[in-house]
Amino acid sequence: GKRTAIIAHGGDCRAYVRKKDGRLIQLTQDHGLLSNYVKRGKITAAKARSLNEKFSNVINPGAELDNVVQVVGGYTELGLYENGNIVTSFVNKDTEPEITEYELEGGDQLLFTSDGIHDLVPDSDIASAFAGSGSSDETVDHLLNKSKSNIRVGPGNKTDDDRSALVVG
Repeated sequence: GKRTAIIAHGGDCRAYVRKKDGRLIQLTQDHGLLSNYVKRGKITAAKARSLNEKFSNVINPGAELDNVVQVVGGYTELGLYENGNIVTSFVNKDTEPEITEYELEGGDQLLFTSDGIHDLVPDSDIASAFAGSGSSDETVDHLLNKSKSNIRVGPGNKTDDDRSALVVG
C-alpha cells in the first residue's frame, strides 16, 4: 500500500528523501535566518551556499578580509554568515510545528539532519553518503565524519554545534 511521511518540524533541522535512483530531495526548510531570507526572496539559495564557501575558513575577519560591504537584507555578507543559523521559528507550547507530507515510493529512505550536518556537508555529499553504504548506520557515520572535516572556524563557527543524523527506511 501507499505510505505517507508526515513530518512535524521547526528550528534548524531538515528532512530529506533519498529516492531509489539516488536523487536527494529536500522536504523541509530549516528555520534559520539565512533560510528565512532564501524563502522570502531576499537572497538566492546559490548566494546562501556561496557565503559558507566564502567565509568558512576565515579565522580573523578583521585582519583577513578587506572591507566586506555587500549588504543583504540589512546585514553585510559576513554578518549574515555569522548570524545565518539564528533560529527564527521553533516549536514550543505557544507555537505549532510546520507540517510537511510526502508520498513515499518503494525504496525511498528518509534522512533527518541537524544544522551541524547540512550546514557543513553539501547536498551532493549528503546524497553520495548513501552510495555504496550497506546500512543506515554507515550512512550516518559517513555524514558525521564529513561534517567534522568541514567545521567552520572563526565567526559563525560550528565547532560546538550538534551534529545529528537519522536514516529511516
